[in-house]
Amino acid sequence: MGKLGDWRRAGALALAVMMGTAPLAAEAAPAVSGKNGKIEASGGTINDEESGFIEGAYTMPWGEEHGLQFDASVGSVDGDLTYGGAVHLFQRDPSSGLVGVYASYHNIDTGAFDVAIGRAALEGEYYSGRWTLSGMFGAEFGDISKGVFTIAEVSVYPIDNLRLYLGHHFTQGDEMGKLGAEWQVTSNANTGVAMFLEGRDGANGYDSVFLGLRMYFGDNKTLIRRHREDDPQIRMQEDFFAVDAACGDGSCSGTPAPVVATEEEDEQPTSGGSTVCPTFISTIAYDPCIEFMYGE
Repeated sequence: MGKLGDWRRAGALALAVMMGTAPLAAEAAPAVSGKNGKIEASGGTINDEESGFIEGAYTMPWGEEHGLQFDASVGSVDGDLTYGGAVHLFQRDPSSGLVGVYASYHNIDTGAFDVAIGRAALEGEYYSGRWTLSGMFGAEFGDISKGVFTIAEVSVYPIDNLRLYLGHHFTQGDEMGKLGAEWQVTSNANTGVAMFLEGRDGANGYDSVFLGLRMYFGDNKTLIRRHREDDPQIRMQEDFFAVDAACGDGSCSGTPAPVVATEEEDEQPTSGGSTVCPTFISTIAYDPCIEFMYGE
């Protein structure tokens, strides 16, 4: 009877599967648990110039397996305005990882030029216990040299509400490293509040340090769950190193800022026979009409 009973149970299960009355496997969690958002404010320095930013994102499900996120950023570096936006379209299994596409546009005022940078990339994340590997691989274009950029990060969550991470960024032939931490201080039914600190160090003397406050909107969750069930990272600040690297070697351009010439400046040589180049902008030898991005 034992073998006959086993065969009967197997036959009943096969019949139930064929009739659609028995699940083949546990159903995966959705790519985005529900509509959610975040907004953050940060302050610090880029190349010793005072800087501040306000950034935000809105994320929504697109079916069960896909998600869509819109990013926005506005800020100031040494009094010069920056602004931009981005979009993420992705497929995700919160238990294993994410794969998607990314596109962004950023306008960065360097003082002498408004430099526009665009990016289009593949992005991915891999989850394993308390560890996350994430990155991007794509193309950048605009008022900088067209080329390839990469971003790679490794994150660990020693506790559910603390993220420590280390990253590497390659763009315009130069490299940058970064180190940071984010701690969710509190979370309730509608919001979560986190503090973050990040430092960056790159080629040609590039450096930045930022301290900020991030507010999450959505369900009550730990930080690790927010990062794997809700919103991908906002990557807009990665663009500053690209522009700095491009302008540093003379391969950036843009819309010139208006210059009002004095009589003394009128006596100076012009660039292209038409543009007056004030002495306070002449900080790069290759073109006296381009001011180095954020520093001397």
